Amino acid sequence: MDFLMLTAIYVLLFGVSVAFYLYKDHRILCTGPVGFLREIIAQAFYRVVPSVIIDWSKTVGYYVLFKRNPLFQLLFLVLVILGHGVFIYDMLPVLEMFETEKNHTFFPLLVLFTNGLMFHWSCITDPGEITQKNLQRYSSVYEYDGNLYQQNMICTTCKFQKPARSKHCSVCNRCVHRFDHHCVWTNNCVGGLNHRFFLLYLMTLTLMFAQGVYVGSHCLNLYIQRFNLWNASYVDHDGIVQPVTILIVFQHLFLQVPRLVFLVVSLVLLTFLVGGFMVYQFYLVCINLTTNETYKIKELKKRHSHVHSNGTDDNARTSSKKQLKSSAKNVLKPYQQSAIENLLEVFVPYSFIKWKNKEN
Repeated sequence: MDFLMLTAIYVLLFGVSVAFYLYKDHRILCTGPVGFLREIIAQAFYRVVPSVIIDWSKTVGYYVLFKRNPLFQLLFLVLVILGHGVFIYDMLPVLEMFETEKNHTFFPLLVLFTNGLMFHWSCITDPGEITQKNLQRYSSVYEYDGNLYQQNMICTTCKFQKPARSKHCSVCNRCVHRFDHHCVWTNNCVGGLNHRFFLLYLMTLTLMFAQGVYVGSHCLNLYIQRFNLWNASYVDHDGIVQPVTILIVFQHLFLQVPRLVFLVVSLVLLTFLVGGFMVYQFYLVCINLTTNETYKIKELKKRHSHVHSNGTDDNARTSSKKQLKSSAKNVLKPYQQSAIENLLEVFVPYSFIKWKNKEN
């Protein structure tokens, strides 16, 4: 079962890599047996690999992840081209052979064009850069909540008081209104003015992946029907003729159309990964939180938990827990309105900013 082994290894490595990236700082991965194993591997790596290569890798990694550069943009375009290359060379011939009356290119091209347009706008649009000229405009949009955002906090780089919900992006070297995060794939910040394009980019990207899964699976099914694989048989190691199983059929498909099978498996994983991130982003928008603010809330909770854990008697600890819960309620969603208002704030940002300035 070479195909199953390769697929299992691929899925396992993909899942483990994603888990380690998303939860690399989680207590479970930093302490106990897993943390000990990570430390052993790290020490062995630094002892075996020459320091010159390690220093070079750190330099390259810093440039790729913490400096503005088009590498991930180019990588995204290459992956999209390769995926659609498989569509042209492996899928279309099958579809045109068995379903000649249908148009198999309109919807994929429509999704591709829409996703490309959203990607382009996410890359080039202003996320809400704050300068001395527009500082007053952005300062009037949100009030300081006193927990996540304190008044009179000066940006040491831009030399002005940071408006509430803004953050200085170290990658782009600018303060950004309603800063969410810096996206390496778009080589741009995701902020108050372009968050809508980023959300639409995630939506169309997820749709493109899901469409690829559907069309690719449909082509594999047509191939199975064409050669009547479900009614085929094979000779086992004992020389006995056996009816094929689903595992045998998939192994046969892997040998005959490996690019198509690999693409479908990859797109299934990517659909769940990118789709999950899209849902998370929409959830944050609906409760009027940014990704940056979720990190700030975690840090606040850690500080509160550390302070309150110093209580020695049971009454003090109980009181600390109550204070922590009460504080968390006030801190978690300081800017939340109704879900509709929260969505409008993101999808019509210019009108929202204009309205807030008039109100103040």
